[in-house]
Amino acid sequence: MLALLATALLTGRQSANASSSFLLLAGGADSWIVRNAQPTKFESHIDLQLNQIKGKLLITAPDLKAWKPASGKFEDFSEAEGRRLLGNAFDVVCNSHGVPNRDATEVAHFLKSPDDITAVEILNGETLKRQRIIKLPRADDGSLAWSADGKRLAISILQISRLPTADYPPNDLYIYDLQTAKLRRLGFGYEPQWSPDGSLYALEGSFDGGKKIVRFKAPQTSTRKQVVVNGRFYEAFAVSPEGKEIATMGWRTGDTATYLHLQTWTSDGKFERTVCSERAFQQATLAGPKSLFWLP
Repeated sequence: MLALLATALLTGRQSANASSSFLLLAGGADSWIVRNAQPTKFESHIDLQLNQIKGKLLITAPDLKAWKPASGKFEDFSEAEGRRLLGNAFDVVCNSHGVPNRDATEVAHFLKSPDDITAVEILNGETLKRQRIIKLPRADDGSLAWSADGKRLAISILQISRLPTADYPPNDLYIYDLQTAKLRRLGFGYEPQWSPDGSLYALEGSFDGGKKIVRFKAPQTSTRKQVVVNGRFYEAFAVSPEGKEIATMGWRTGDTATYLHLQTWTSDGKFERTVCSERAFQQATLAGPKSLFWLP
């Protein structure tokens, strides 16, 4: 999931969040922090995972770190602090890539048999007893995202071995409602992210290279989607903490190389600004962005 560097080039409408911070995870396992449009290499590790738990943003792999907005850094967070925060869910989250809801009362993770994903298991965060199991089509990889209220779980699965349907790769997007225990397929999509207003965003891509960021305004009741940002080179995106903006990471081909660039948009897809100049990402051209996070 990251990469970055630079001078701010403000184009279009200047946002109130000109000093926003971002975490980028790159395919080559490098991680970068961008603060005030200046990127700093953070860490290299393929299993880096970011979770929002009880008001804290925690990196839970490979080492426990907490985001400090004042310093603009992820600082060491001791195992003892982690266990006080997460309770019995600590080992599932930190060692087994479990994804907790925001108050750590429930933890979701994929079940595999032996290597393929077959289901999602939801555990009670305190007792670690199975709360429910969500059976899925057999898949090769996937991602999970809890809604802010902890009542819904977005599930994206990748089926490499399945022949593509229409022009889209086999990335299926589902939503599971914990109150009704119903699973519904929303369509194609991956890397789901929730907005505070309950909307669900996801990337949607076709085999011709086109990429879209789509929004489901009422994913619990409707599969109707809105294309928010439509382009060819978007590889990762992030929803702002307030849900009013979207950041995108994409490609631009220059005179001699291909560069990454970081831009922001309104939640309705109106272009705002370029956060970092394209050439700022020259060091990351060999490994594309995997995941992008908008830090508070």
